[in-house]
Formats: sequence, C-alpha cells, structure tokens
Amino acid sequence: MSDRLVRAAQVCGIFVVLFAGAAALHPPRYADGSQQSRDATLAECLRYLRAQIFVYTLEHNGVAPGYPGNDITRAPDSETFIAQMTQYTDASGRFAAQKTPQHRHGPYLMSIPANPVNLHVDVLVVTTDKSPRADDNKPYGWIYNPATRQILPNLAGADSQGVSYASY
Repeated sequence: MSDRLVRAAQVCGIFVVLFAGAAALHPPRYADGSQQSRDATLAECLRYLRAQIFVYTLEHNGVAPGYPGNDITRAPDSETFIAQMTQYTDASGRFAAQKTPQHRHGPYLMSIPANPVNLHVDVLVVTTDKSPRADDNKPYGWIYNPATRQILPNLAGADSQGVSYASY
C-alpha cells in the first residue's frame, strides 16, 4: 500500500472512532429516533385519515362517515365508520364489498391503519359533541367524532418533542 492510502485509512479510522465516541456520549438522541419516526408516522396517518373523512363527507352530501345509512338522527358506530371507509358506498352511505352502479363511491381506505405508537387499530366512535380524553388503557388506536368530523389518536401525554398528542 502506498503511504497516501495508509494515511487515508488512518484518518478514516480516526473519524470512525470519533463518530462512535460521539454517538456513545449522546445515546438519547439516537435512541429517540424510532419514537420520532413513530410520531411522524402518526402525524401522517392522521393527515390521511382526515383527508379521506373529508372526501367521504363531500361525496355524501355533507354527512360524515359513521352514521348508519347516512342518517344523522341515528347513533354513529365504529362498525359503520369502518365499513363506510373501507368498502364501496352508495349516495346514502350503504356499503358493499363490491363496486356496483349504486355503490360507486370509495373505498376511501384499504383498511384502518394501526396507530403507530400504541399499535391499536380499533376506532372509538363518539356519540356526543365532546370527545373523551385519551386513555392509554383502552384497546383502541383512534377516537373519532362524526359530529365534529375530528379524529384523534388515543394517546395521553406528549410526543418526543413535548407536543401533546391531543393537539395532533
């Protein structure tokens, strides 16, 4: 090996050792990366869910998903919400697994995404004007209020940057 190559290898080796040492001195910064990734994925999931709820509402005469038969006098429920978002629907919000001349809207989602922080898929559909507080002990990933068209993560506390999950 030429002297230049030997010297270059030594310099690279020194940088590797310095970088490894710096990483060892700052493990929280690097360990937090996976939580930051989950937080970013959560924000993206919410953005997409909200967009699809908006599109459903536009295509169904201003009625948000969740109401059986798009009848806002009936209590909304999670089974209807999930079916209306993941299957084909007609103008009245009735759903079907296959596209038909009547069931020409949707599907808006292939499936309900798992909340990337708590890994739950279920949706709590709220039947009052006010949404409950998030409860980490409950087995659902999302809290959805058809009256306000708001969907939130079922996560108490804050993300890795200190931002409350309730404000996502």
